[in-house]
Amino acid sequence: MRICACSVVDPRSSELRDLTPFANVRAMPTHWSHMVPDKIAVSLNDRDPRWHDVYVLDLATGERSLVWENRQEFHYVGLDWQLKPRYAHSNAPDGGTRLWRIDDGEVTH
Repeated sequence: MRICACSVVDPRSSELRDLTPFANVRAMPTHWSHMVPDKIAVSLNDRDPRWHDVYVLDLATGERSLVWENRQEFHYVGLDWQLKPRYAHSNAPDGGTRLWRIDDGEVTH
């Protein structure tokens, strides 16, 4: 079963390519950047169905590179214009949201 996929279309040939051909995985496009126009960030829950890791997909080749392995159980990881992790959100015990700073892989509240 496909839950959600990321695809690209070649504007010249109208060929559709699936960049996330994984069964039972939710793929959510999360970040595009004018500074890195040939890549897109996508969140995938292929490692753990409860939490999404962040990958950068090369739109030409389909190659994916892990940007953030979500072992902290964040529900969102924000990237900067260079597609580097900079902040994250998690649930707080009181039902609110906690904001986290990510600086060179180091996470601080």
